[in-house]
Amino acid sequence: LLGYPGSQLPRLAWGMAARLPAVLGLTGALRLAVRSLPLARLPEAERHEYLIHALAVLPEAQGRGLGTRLLEEAERRAVALRLGTCSLTVAGTNRGARALYERLGYRVVQTAHSSALGRMAGDDTLHRMVKRLLPAGPALEGGAG
Repeated sequence: LLGYPGSQLPRLAWGMAARLPAVLGLTGALRLAVRSLPLARLPEAERHEYLIHALAVLPEAQGRGLGTRLLEEAERRAVALRLGTCSLTVAGTNRGARALYERLGYRVVQTAHSSALGRMAGDDTLHRMVKRLLPAGPALEGGAG
């Protein structure tokens, strides 16, 4: 599980973007940027959300409740940080993960389609899902900074 407050996302994204030319070369970094443009309309997280950036369970360990426990831990962290919502993205073809997220209360709030995404990941659909953890209120607006 990799998760963090949405307020940290811009800093982390710029840090990664600055390193891409060294990893992919300038041409590769530019190609990736152009292919990613259709996804720019799908925010990974709002500032007041806890972003579950990555969650994985080894295939031989799936079906034992580990994914549920990891999500519950992410939600505990979000509440401890006074973030009222968890968010994540899931590929359209990952039906098992989406079913788990929906069973635990996550709902699709936005969907992006990109032929470039399809070429990169074998699917052209990406769903942004969120789960409300705390009631909205003045103390939560703006998140944990």
